[in-house]
Amino acid sequence: MLPFWHDKFVVPVIHEDLVYRGTSRGDMWAEGALLSKDGLFVFPVVGGVPIFVEIALEVFSRVFLALREGRGIDRELSYVKYNWEHIQEKLKTAPSSPWVRYAKMISREDGLIVDIATGLGGGFVPAVLSFDPEAKIMISDVDPLVIASWKRFLDGKYPNVSYACFDATRMPLRSESVDVVVSSGGFGNIPYQYAAFSEAYRILRRGGKLYIADGMIYREDLEKLPRELYMAIKTSFPLNDTGYADFLEKLGFRILNNEYYGGEVLDPQEGLVPRIAYEHGARLRYTGVYIVAQKA
Repeated sequence: MLPFWHDKFVVPVIHEDLVYRGTSRGDMWAEGALLSKDGLFVFPVVGGVPIFVEIALEVFSRVFLALREGRGIDRELSYVKYNWEHIQEKLKTAPSSPWVRYAKMISREDGLIVDIATGLGGGFVPAVLSFDPEAKIMISDVDPLVIASWKRFLDGKYPNVSYACFDATRMPLRSESVDVVVSSGGFGNIPYQYAAFSEAYRILRRGGKLYIADGMIYREDLEKLPRELYMAIKTSFPLNDTGYADFLEKLGFRILNNEYYGGEVLDPQEGLVPRIAYEHGARLRYTGVYIVAQKA
């Protein structure tokens, strides 16, 4: 973990200060833990990556080997490599697309950037690093194996990339400590995404920006699903068919851009909702949504 993030971590939800105890490589965290001052809360730092999620005991060893040594993640790493190459090709073949345009805008921002729910797809990270190899960007995801895969792939290539494993609905970052929050397809796959948006607003500094590339699912497609499944999706992903702009304004954001593009069918591999729908014989259409919002 690079030093410009060291004082940004807090206990999720209650936001108490954390102190690092452990070894370092130069000025970067290596192996240790983040502890609250009273010692009640302890979060491991493995291979320089702070972990703020529960790790199932049966995968505990695999996670630690993956983060420390990059072992046991061949499958995940193959997806990371493929997605990196796919995005590099996209930058060449579709330079005027809205997604590439937003990535370029992000790369021009100053300060600390957090990519939310990066996933094996990489979020905006591959494109941003292509435009600005020295971007101070943090890759975040709830899955430590996703983090381990990107860390293995990128380590030593880009000097300012950091990694953290956390739930975006309970971000372990200090209020008003981050300059830019970005997500490409992440918020649409986060259960109770409204909590993640609220957290994004909290951690942003005044004047900080939120960049979103996501999608709105056609309501008529959702309504074709079995009622129990429809209600479960609406409970966990309430903004997926209504859009994000109105809710962001309620939080206090000022919408700078709000663009909609086309309509496509979601691949079952693109997230939990389309995968479950596909298993029930349905394909979901969506409209691309691109938003830039600023914390007032």
